[in-house]
Amino acid sequence: MEERIPDGNNLISLLDYIIKHSRKPIPEDLASISQNAGVIHYFNNQNQDRAAIARLCYLVYDTADPVVQKYHSHTILKPEIRYFAIYQLVKKYLREIKFGNITLKVATLPEQVSQKIFALPDYQFGNNHRLSVRGTKGTTQVTLDQLGRKRLELLSSPKAGMYVQEPFDRQYLLLPQTVGDSFGSKFVQDLTKTVSIRSENRGREKKVSKCVVEYET
Repeated sequence: MEERIPDGNNLISLLDYIIKHSRKPIPEDLASISQNAGVIHYFNNQNQDRAAIARLCYLVYDTADPVVQKYHSHTILKPEIRYFAIYQLVKKYLREIKFGNITLKVATLPEQVSQKIFALPDYQFGNNHRLSVRGTKGTTQVTLDQLGRKRLELLSSPKAGMYVQEPFDRQYLLLPQTVGDSFGSKFVQDLTKTVSIRSENRGREKKVSKCVVEYET
């Protein structure tokens, strides 16, 4: 591994730099890497050259990808496990958060509200198309567990589509600079494409005017 990274006033190998700045004990995947491991280069959104150890790069799948879709439900923690994990996180890290001279305190127990049950209203789409879980006459009727998928299907359908057919006004997207410097451009590209597809009107794609604002965290 010939790649060397500035660290203070010295230049050290990429591997040594990662080990030095990683949590301890270092993960097994990192500990098993040799000094002659392969290195890949990429450019961030500021066109700056960056390096990464190839063995530490992993393919990431979207949860809707067919490769992982059938396993996604197994990754969702049960409510009681999530509740305990949140409690531990708040207790350990969020007891006293300081903003200048102001100290914020986060309650360790969540706010409790009385349970309310309500019937979902019908959904109105373009071309006077309606979707209902209430059995309303003259609508496309679905069960509650089918609602999300059918709603997305109708938004993409030329027979229905969005209820409001006028072009979008300029849209503002706020992104942390860390996101903008990494996968931000791809995220904006995918989001713009998705919104443009959803806003098709009788086969004519509407352009989405956007302004991306990055802020430091």
